[in-house]
Amino acid sequence: MSWDNPEISVCKCLLVHTIHSALESALESALTALIKMASSKKDSWELLLRKQISAGFGRNWRVNGEQSGRTKLVFVFNEGRGEKNPRTTSTLNIPWERQSIAKIIGAIEYIKPLVQDKNLSLAEAAKRWKAQNLPENKKVADVIWKDVLDEFKKTKEGLSSKTFIEWERRVERFEEVMNKRPSPTSGTNFVKKYAKYFFENMPSGSDSRKRYLDSVYKILEYGVNRHGMSERWLPPSKELAKELVGVSSKTKMDGLTPPISEADLSLLLDTYKEENPRLYLAVGLIALHGLRLSELATLEVRDGNKLFVGSIKQNVQNQGKKIPPRRVFALDIKGKEGLGNELVAHYASGLYGLPEAIENQIKKVEEKRRFSDVGATLTQQLNRTTIWKQLTKKSEGLTPYSLRHRWAFIAHKASDSPISVRDAASSMGHTTTTHLSFYGSWTSEASIEAAVARHQSNNFNIEV
Repeated sequence: MSWDNPEISVCKCLLVHTIHSALESALESALTALIKMASSKKDSWELLLRKQISAGFGRNWRVNGEQSGRTKLVFVFNEGRGEKNPRTTSTLNIPWERQSIAKIIGAIEYIKPLVQDKNLSLAEAAKRWKAQNLPENKKVADVIWKDVLDEFKKTKEGLSSKTFIEWERRVERFEEVMNKRPSPTSGTNFVKKYAKYFFENMPSGSDSRKRYLDSVYKILEYGVNRHGMSERWLPPSKELAKELVGVSSKTKMDGLTPPISEADLSLLLDTYKEENPRLYLAVGLIALHGLRLSELATLEVRDGNKLFVGSIKQNVQNQGKKIPPRRVFALDIKGKEGLGNELVAHYASGLYGLPEAIENQIKKVEEKRRFSDVGATLTQQLNRTTIWKQLTKKSEGLTPYSLRHRWAFIAHKASDSPISVRDAASSMGHTTTTHLSFYGSWTSEASIEAAVARHQSNNFNIEV
């Protein structure tokens, strides 16, 4: 059969086409296989890394490479929704390459406990990790502690304006020390540096040293416990704190505000009753009921003659809590029995009120978010009167708070049947511990002499 035959020619064309297609398909398959093999080799380290992360940290933690060439860290919240679980991401300044495997795993080791144990956001935790890897000459405080201090101040926003401002001052001092070169490297190092800069002008053993050092301890503990700072920032032992505070050369009695005497109080009230009835009412209520000066802003009379005062003390312990008013009780002046109830009835009648300047400050309490201006105004009112000037000149250490302290002194020292510490503390709005710290060592030569006389009058016969 001739190859020139038309049928043969058609068959020949079909055969050539079939062979060509087969070769083309085979080449395509081989090329695809080679590409897959190459890709598998290229991505094998990525697969290995992801397996290591899943096994070591859990399926919540994942990594990917970004177009920028950096590593993207992913945290998936476990809410039982599978792949639909919400997730958050953060870009780490780590090259997405095989050589970075150890560094990526190290970053997750640092970040994971901050997110899952300290409840930091992934972004915050990543920022802490970044700060730990800064050059030595970079201020760590600029990166880490600034954020911690900002958050710490927010925890104080519910306090009174005066207290909040005081905490702002303490935070500023903290940040100032943190930024001094060389930068502190631990809680112990920080505390020593803080004392060096600020305690020189504070008397040894003073309350100022105690308050400021206490705030430093609170901030350091907050940074570690709430914001994932390294445990090296925990404050040192209380023994070091005591050493830095020092010992005061003054006795406890030196720091006590003396109570106003009964004779001086009687003279003061008699004078004001004639010259300034409004001030008479304010001073009488404070002295006979043991009120804080600013508690004039919270007075409430119930059931005719029962006097109650609201809380003016706001701190971390009672922040956000509604504190019920407390009942206060009158301790009358000898010879003026019934005066306490008389003053309460007078206040309740509204015949005339407290000094106008004090009432104006009471109206501004809510706006200003502080009570202290009420007490400050009463002090101003007293200092303008001749009788108060005379009494302060005669009695060393006498202050407006001597009116309140008179109640405590009378409760414990002026009777054969003293009021118990628990009951007195309750009426004055103290804990028993606070009450004892204020008045526990409060006595006088005259009161000791009287106590001894009462004892002697019992005529005990003791056989040795």
